[in-house]
Amino acid sequence: MKQNKKYKEFYFVGALLSFLMLKLVLTVFLACSKEDTLPIYFQSQTAVAAETAEQGKTKKDSTESSLKKGGQEPQKDAISAAVVEREWIELKKERRRIQRKREQLLVLEKEIEKKLIELSKLQDKIKETITKKNEAHERKIKHLIKVYTSMTPKKAAGLIEKLNIDIVIEIFSKMKGDRVGKILSYVTPEKAAVISERLIKR
Repeated sequence: MKQNKKYKEFYFVGALLSFLMLKLVLTVFLACSKEDTLPIYFQSQTAVAAETAEQGKTKKDSTESSLKKGGQEPQKDAISAAVVEREWIELKKERRRIQRKREQLLVLEKEIEKKLIELSKLQDKIKETITKKNEAHERKIKHLIKVYTSMTPKKAAGLIEKLNIDIVIEIFSKMKGDRVGKILSYVTPEKAAVISERLIKR
């Protein structure tokens, strides 16, 4: 009985020692794994996994960066193209506007030239008309001078009294002085004074 009890105690102590040894082995194993003292196979597999993960992250970051840049650059290019196209359209509009203004100015210039030609012709006609009138007037004055010269001074003075003062001055300015004096001697003193004064100022 005592011997069975002794075996049981021995068996219990052996099991306890086995348990403690297993616990010690596991503790050492865990401690080694925390300090990167795992076997080379496990270390290399872990390193490869970590490196693969890092490369994947780098590649992902690079891809995202490229996509981001690629998204910005086409957007910038699209904006620049739109601005250039809009400016080109505005430039074409401005060119057409300038062309229309130029055409309008050319039409206006032709109209002005036409009006100037017409005005020049009208001016020539006016000059011609004035010249003809002046010539006709001169002929009439010369005719009156002949008439008043051929008449007696007294009779000429009677007609002079009835004429416009401007015509009288013009006739007398072209007649001989002695003839004018004889006619004025028969004109009223008031009118003779006015005629004489105008002849002096002429």
